[in-house]
Amino acid sequence: GFRTELGSPTANPDRSLLFAPCNYKNWFYHSEHYNYIGTMNRRGTTERFEPLIISILPETNRYRTIIWSRLGDMQFFVPIDPKDKPLKLKNGLPEHFKPIIKDKIMSTRPKDRIPLIFNVVYIKETEQIRDRLLEFEVYDPLRAKCFSIGVLYSKKGQTTEAEQFGNETGSPAFDEFLTFLGDLIPLKSWSGYRGDLDTKSNAAGEYSIFRRWKGFEIMFHVSTLLPYSPGEEQQLHRKRRIGNDIGVIVFQEGGEYIPPIRSQFLQCYFVVSPQGKTPEGVTRYRFQVSQLEGVPEYGPELPERPLEANHDFRDLLFTKVINGLVSGLKSPAIREKVWCKPKEAFLVGLARQFTRKSISSVLSDVT
Repeated sequence: GFRTELGSPTANPDRSLLFAPCNYKNWFYHSEHYNYIGTMNRRGTTERFEPLIISILPETNRYRTIIWSRLGDMQFFVPIDPKDKPLKLKNGLPEHFKPIIKDKIMSTRPKDRIPLIFNVVYIKETEQIRDRLLEFEVYDPLRAKCFSIGVLYSKKGQTTEAEQFGNETGSPAFDEFLTFLGDLIPLKSWSGYRGDLDTKSNAAGEYSIFRRWKGFEIMFHVSTLLPYSPGEEQQLHRKRRIGNDIGVIVFQEGGEYIPPIRSQFLQCYFVVSPQGKTPEGVTRYRFQVSQLEGVPEYGPELPERPLEANHDFRDLLFTKVINGLVSGLKSPAIREKVWCKPKEAFLVGLARQFTRKSISSVLSDVT
């Protein structure tokens, strides 16, 4: 099922981006800290195990702590009692950390009734370990600075994906919207972020729409700029490209849009509908969003009224789109395919590299 946002007359104006800071890079990497590497039982079983890493950085009145797992990384703080002696962190994970860490891990397993069992050992800090943990953090899909998103042209009365992907070209109103989104760039020899589009032989079309915005690079997979195959009802090249995105902006020219595109990846539909022009000639758009159930809620809230095509609307649109793509990656249907398995494979390799065999031998290869 879908969850739809139609807009509110009292929308919260907050435009915060869902962008996780690089805590390890910012706080741990250049400071002396302590790493513990080991395993914990998988969700729902005590027979199979996955990798677990804990990093601790002593600060003035607290211990800054990161848990690394297949779900990513989680930072929290453990207070220091001034009455206590300094902890000898090289002797192993302190006992009073263990229940705190268990609670943090179990918060990611809200329906799990199996007790958590974990075992970690202190590993002497080396430049190699620091670099590997930094690599894990920096290449997190949830911290990406480059995104691709589909853009679909839909005419009034079109209710099937075959009709929508079958639009060989757009309309003047759609072309105006594309200009609002970004710059028309030639794909051949393009050296910026390409969003998996071919930049050697025009196999994905001659042109695309691209935008740099607030440090992000966004490549738009525009249905009418992707190759068109005359006589082919499904237009599989277009459907395959946009269907592999996490989100799609639908330009609905007249009528209402009901999300018909079904794919293994699409989670969020950002529907933009032209609503005429102001007396000054500025185009107005209505902006609504639908997302699959399972995608965590995200902001900003959408206003109910039509919005003028200006800098403020572009900021609202791009903030909503990027937050939607990040939230879509967190959906259970996507996170296993896109990032949990690669993260686990990375941590399994790291555990095998830096711990003795008795610890890492219980970990399975990730396929």
